[in-house]
This record gives sequence, structure tokens and C-alpha cells, in this order.
Amino acid sequence: MRAFGKTLGNGEIVREYLMSHGPAPVYEIWSHVAEVCKENNWRYPTYHHFMQFFWKLKKAELVAEDHREAITEYGGQLSGVPRTSEQVKERIFYKVVEKNYASPAWANVQTFLYGRYN
Repeated sequence: MRAFGKTLGNGEIVREYLMSHGPAPVYEIWSHVAEVCKENNWRYPTYHHFMQFFWKLKKAELVAEDHREAITEYGGQLSGVPRTSEQVKERIFYKVVEKNYASPAWANVQTFLYGRYN
């Protein structure tokens, strides 16, 4: 049993999502993690906390950048409005590092990186 009554860690949810859906941007991955947590009545991370967690996944070399896509239009209420060249942003897509698919770090990346604390 994991914290908050969870049977899967967020790292394991991320790994399975990326393996089944292929490379994805962090926001899509977070949305999936939040959805899985809601379905199981688990606490889910805010986007800010998930970004910190995802940084640890990158630091542990569990995920790596796959490719980037330019975002040339605004979203939401401004859908279809082109961005000027100074406003063009990039969306980064991440994938699982194949050699680390079975790493025990997926279960608890914090402990893997920094060890246990007393």
C-alpha cells in the first residue's frame, strides 16, 4: 500500500501512460495521472507539484525529451489567432527511456535520487 491508499505510484502511472500512448507533453501526462487518481478516489498532485515530480523523473533518467513542436496559434478563446514570431512557444514531448523501463526508481523516484530520510 502506498501513501494516501494508492496501489500505484505516480511514476508507474506515468510509465504505463507513455508506453501505451507514446511521447506526450507534460500537461497531457499530468491530466492522465489526475484522472486515474480521481477515478480511484486518491489525492492527485497539482500541476505545479507534478512539474516538480516530473523534473525528478528527468533527473533520474527515466524520461527523456523525444521532440518539440512549435505552438503557432493561441488556444482557448483565441483559437485560430496566429502568434507573432516573438510569441512562438514550443511544446516538449517526453518518452520513457527504454533501458530504465524496469528500474525500481519508478516506484519512488524521490527515495531513488536522495535516499531515505529519518
